[in-house]
Amino acid sequence: MVGLSRDEIIGKTIHDFFNKDLADVYTLKDQEIIQNPHVQQYEYAINNSKGEIIDVLFSKTALFKADGSVAGVVGVILDISNRKQMEKQLRESEIKLRTLADFTYDLESWMSPEKEYIYISPSCKRITGYPAEDFYNSPMETLQKIVHPDDWPRVYNHYNTMSEDMRNIIQFDFRIITKDGEMKWISHNCQPVYDLDGKWAGRREAKRDITFRKKIEEELSKANAKLNLLSSVTRHDVLNQVTALYGYTELARELYDGNEGFNDILTKMEGLMGTIERQISFTKDYQEIGIDTPLWQHLGETIKNAAIMLSMNDISIDIETGDYEIFADPLFNKVVYNLIENSLRHGGEGMSEVRFSVEEKDDRFIFVYEDNGKGISYENKEKVLIKGFGENTGYGLFLTENILSITGMKIHECGVPGEGVRFEIDVPKDRIRKAILS
Repeated sequence: MVGLSRDEIIGKTIHDFFNKDLADVYTLKDQEIIQNPHVQQYEYAINNSKGEIIDVLFSKTALFKADGSVAGVVGVILDISNRKQMEKQLRESEIKLRTLADFTYDLESWMSPEKEYIYISPSCKRITGYPAEDFYNSPMETLQKIVHPDDWPRVYNHYNTMSEDMRNIIQFDFRIITKDGEMKWISHNCQPVYDLDGKWAGRREAKRDITFRKKIEEELSKANAKLNLLSSVTRHDVLNQVTALYGYTELARELYDGNEGFNDILTKMEGLMGTIERQISFTKDYQEIGIDTPLWQHLGETIKNAAIMLSMNDISIDIETGDYEIFADPLFNKVVYNLIENSLRHGGEGMSEVRFSVEEKDDRFIFVYEDNGKGISYENKEKVLIKGFGENTGYGLFLTENILSITGMKIHECGVPGEGVRFEIDVPKDRIRKAILS
């Protein structure tokens, strides 16, 4: 510490080793002990023999003679540089975390297993109008005070069923009434947290004000409703005209019965009108994609509901998707319908079964559809998803690809010709989960 041996130190004063400021303080402190014996501790920064500034802890007290008088001072100088550095890093880390937490835009909180708030960000007052103290003092009462009465049963059920077994991430939206009487939409997201020993420590929550987004969604919904109404009326009027044309072609065929050339023209006209009908029907299906917000749908139930709408005859359906939910456009059931319908139409006489399953490969999650029909030739694999390709309308798989793309899913066919089709749907891992009870 001072670069001298024991023999070089004995007989000298503190002023021989340290700078005057420290030596004066040290001497003054020693005099206090001699005049009024007591245990004394204080920290100081000193220069060691290498010229480095280090933090030390002085611990001293009086040394007594046999008659009880003070013989001197006994003490220890402890190098606490490492401890001080750790304390500094801890303070800096705490400041960073506190700054991030206290100045977050969203309402961030941590609720204990006992349903008490361990932390709630000051932003709660900006969002709800109520200060953090209200949530600390009466968590459930304050929540009930702000949550819209129509949404309270769901929010209450969420908190009332909170347990160590709930290891999943939960998300749902609800409305609140602020202290000023303003209604806001809140998006609630939470997940379990654990201490260093792995013990459940409650749930970490984030509540975001999505009122503006909800208003935009409402305006878009109204605009889409108007466009859909216009499209529906237009489709209805066009189809009425097509129906009338069918009537006129039948009348023309009766009037010119026997004229083969004229009948051929009428047949071609009917074919064109059929194409118009299919194209008009396609616009109805296509306009519905993306209108409603994507939602979590149970894979097994969706497959069963889609299969009910088809005449499966002797074709068996094998569902091996487990207890999974997929986050997709509400028209996801049409994806399942189109896949099965495509097999029924093109699988061939030897087809006897269709199968749904899920697979995990590296960082990919795959929703698989297969049949044991005649399959798709290699030259057509890249074409089956193109609009208009195929023997029927050519729109089914095109629609399927568009519905899946709404939530970032991709589909491709990789079956072996002669052994059946195999459609693999790549699902982002945040778009599929084990079924949960909210």
